[in-house]
Amino acid sequence: MNKIAIFMNYQKSNAYDLAENITCFFEERGVAVYRPDGEPGFPCVGDLDETYLAGFSSVDMVLVLGGDGTILAVTHLLIDFDLPILGINMGKMGFLAEVELENLYAALEDVIAGQYAIDERMMIGANIVRNGKSVAGLYGLNDIIVNKGILARTVVIEVYVDGEFVIEYPSDGVIAATPTGSTAYSLSTGGPIVDPNLSLMVISGVCPHLLHARPLVVSGDAKVDIVFHSNAAKGVVTADGQHPFFLEDLDHIEISSFDKRAKLVRLGDKHFYDTLNHKLSERFHHRV
Repeated sequence: MNKIAIFMNYQKSNAYDLAENITCFFEERGVAVYRPDGEPGFPCVGDLDETYLAGFSSVDMVLVLGGDGTILAVTHLLIDFDLPILGINMGKMGFLAEVELENLYAALEDVIAGQYAIDERMMIGANIVRNGKSVAGLYGLNDIIVNKGILARTVVIEVYVDGEFVIEYPSDGVIAATPTGSTAYSLSTGGPIVDPNLSLMVISGVCPHLLHARPLVVSGDAKVDIVFHSNAAKGVVTADGQHPFFLEDLDHIEISSFDKRAKLVRLGDKHFYDTLNHKLSERFHHRV
């Protein structure tokens, strides 16, 4: 481990002070912390110029101080650098964050000692086709979500898998989730919890107006085509809750496995199901 970079969510209390403390911790142990041209501060999620991003070619690992949303945003920002990401949870749920604050410095000692593994997570991409032409492309670690617009009325969704018609239903939208995203929005629609090491997609309707509409699990190699019908207003498609693209009637959202994978750092022998039980039970015990 020669050099790390730190991203942070400035909206999190004490995030900057924590980043400075982590920097001192690494530098005292001979590990450099990337700051372009000696500039102070740390990058937050947002648009960074190409000069700044080019410096990540010398980085070995990225630390993200924040919640799942911050980790997802950094994954999108650094997709071309193929870097392992270690999430430090400063959010509420933190399914993607490996480290809790109370265990932070012991975890960083393990990182410096090379005592960690890297989990490669499946990602999915969406190609939006309008009148036979591709008009946009998105990719996500958690999910691709097709949703109605601002009007409080349903839209009609057609779902095809590998060219075969599956279902048509009125709904608020549809979610195509990866195994990683099965614990996110997909879970709230009644979708299954999936081991993140698997390669598959979960297709779930958002408030479907049909009794028999149920989540569908398809192969990670499948080609899913979602046809959006709405004469009333534009819809929207997002990837990981980001990068909205507005849809028009009869747009096709073609979803399949993305050709790159996210790399998340895993410490120790902690299993996915340990994290699952801890995170879900923790959510219900905070309130009095």
